Amino acid sequence: CIWKRTEVPNDFIKLEVDYKRSMRKNKTGTKRNAVREDYIKSRGLLMKKHSKHVNKEFKKRKNGIFAKVDDEFIYITGQNYMFLNYYYLAEDKIYPNFRVTAAHTWWHWEAVCADQSSWGELRLKSRRVSWTSEACSIALDKMTLTKYGEIPIVSENDRLAKKLFTQKIVNPFAYYPTFFKPLMDDPNSKVKNNLEIVFETDNQETSQISYYPTKDVAYDSTKANPFSINDEVGKYINVAFTEFRGNHKDCHFQGLTRVVAKGKFGSTAGEFSIGGERFQYEFENADGDKRDEFGRTGTGLISLFVDDCYTMAGFFDKWGY
Repeated sequence: CIWKRTEVPNDFIKLEVDYKRSMRKNKTGTKRNAVREDYIKSRGLLMKKHSKHVNKEFKKRKNGIFAKVDDEFIYITGQNYMFLNYYYLAEDKIYPNFRVTAAHTWWHWEAVCADQSSWGELRLKSRRVSWTSEACSIALDKMTLTKYGEIPIVSENDRLAKKLFTQKIVNPFAYYPTFFKPLMDDPNSKVKNNLEIVFETDNQETSQISYYPTKDVAYDSTKANPFSINDEVGKYINVAFTEFRGNHKDCHFQGLTRVVAKGKFGSTAGEFSIGGERFQYEFENADGDKRDEFGRTGTGLISLFVDDCYTMAGFFDKWGY
């Protein structure tokens, strides 16, 4: 057996296309309100029509699935499923391919999330392993689940952070299925510095993803909830990773000990003189096999490295091995 996506019913896709087209066509408030009301009514009817499909997908999102790949049953975590099935790689115009090695790294992330003595993962990664796309998929999943969500993004430099935000957050979100996101007041609006949604509740709680400048105190005044993306931390220029990590640790805690957000830190190996030496120090002090009496590593993060021979693009077979 080969991994195959569960397709979104065409009714939902058509509904979103028609909604965007109608909102683009109608400019006045009265007409737009009528379009929204019609969209909400049609969406409700489709949710009832496809209730079995929608409920099943919510269960997969929460619990994951066991998928038969070749002759082996492999557990795919809920967040891995959301990545494979619903995260559209807008740059390449495809959905992700299944990779057995990647499934194993998702298991590690699941373990980090369950470990309350840790506040995040530090991944030494190879190029072209989709780490950034995976992290952005988690961000979209968490944003659409979390009321008052605050998900910060930092990358190698300000320009790359903005590019990451646009290409891997904003663009893929446009393809998110109707049943996993609230009503978008104007689906054609241009997103600048942050992507915000409003839940359809009495209190109209918000949730947002924002990118920040690459500096020691990038988002240290923000309480991350429930996730953060810290990309290419081994290549920061004029920003010491140790100080960056120390400044942002408290953003992931409530009080001194309760972890309320998990940070995903990742990087390819930078030059030793430009961030690489500091990254090595941080990586070695995040060894999950070396913990203090409280069960914590030296940094509070847990490191992961997968050799390039298991992740090299172009060398996977049709099953994902």
